[in-house]
Amino acid sequence: MRRGLLTSAWTHRTPAGVTVERRELRLLSLADRAAGLQLVQLSLDRAAVAVRLEASFALAGLGMEPVRLEQDLGAWRTEGTRKAVPMTGAATLRLGSDLLAPDRPFPLRWAWRWRSVAEQVVEFDRLIRWHVPIRRRTIRPLASAALARSNALGWRAVLTAHEAAWDARWTASDILIDGDDESQRAVRFAVYHLTSAANPECDRVSIGARASPEIPISAMSFGYRNLPAPILYRGLARGGQGRC
Repeated sequence: MRRGLLTSAWTHRTPAGVTVERRELRLLSLADRAAGLQLVQLSLDRAAVAVRLEASFALAGLGMEPVRLEQDLGAWRTEGTRKAVPMTGAATLRLGSDLLAPDRPFPLRWAWRWRSVAEQVVEFDRLIRWHVPIRRRTIRPLASAALARSNALGWRAVLTAHEAAWDARWTASDILIDGDDESQRAVRFAVYHLTSAANPECDRVSIGARASPEIPISAMSFGYRNLPAPILYRGLARGGQGRC
C-alpha cells in the first residue's frame, strides 16, 4: 500500500508435469496520472515447450460507443458529453535479453509464440495511457505523443518515478496515531484511497456520492458532489504529517 503497487505470485503445474512460475506487478502511476504499467515475469522448468502469450484490452470502452480503433490506439465516445475518450497501449516481450516481435491480429492486441528454455525468465511489460475526453480531431496527435513519452522512459523509469511520488506523498500527508494500531491502519487505508483517487493537479476531479443503508441514494443530497476534490485534499496532501 505504501508503494501503491499490486503484486502477485503464481505457480501452476500442468497435466504434462510442466511447472510455470509467474510474478506480476501492476500500478497506476502517481507521478503521471495518465499512465499505467503491467509487468509480468514468468519461467518454465522444461525446455522446448510451445508457449503462446496474448495481451489485449478486452473490456476497454465498456458501455461506450467505439469511435476509433487502431493498432496502438482506441477511442470511445461518452454518452453524456459525446467527447472521445482515447487510450493508447504498447507491449513488449523479452526472452532473456532478446526482444520478440509480436503478431498484431487486432487493434490493441498482441500475441507471441516461442519455445521455452528451462528456467529462462521471460519478461512482459505493457504501458498504457488514457486521456480526459477530447475532441475527435485531436485524438491521434495527443495520444501518440503521450505514448511515445512513456515508451522512451521504459517500465523501470515509470516504476521508479511512481515509487518516488508515493514516498513524497506519504512524507507530506501521513497521519500517525500512537497506541492504536487498528486506527492507524484504517486511517492510512483511507489516505491511500484518497491519494489514489484525487489528483491535486486536476480541478475537474470530483468525489462521488456514497449510498447509505438507511437512505435510498435517490433521496440523498449531492450538494458536495461537484466540489473539486483538490480543495478537500490539499490540506492533507500538503500540510505535513499529523500525530495524535
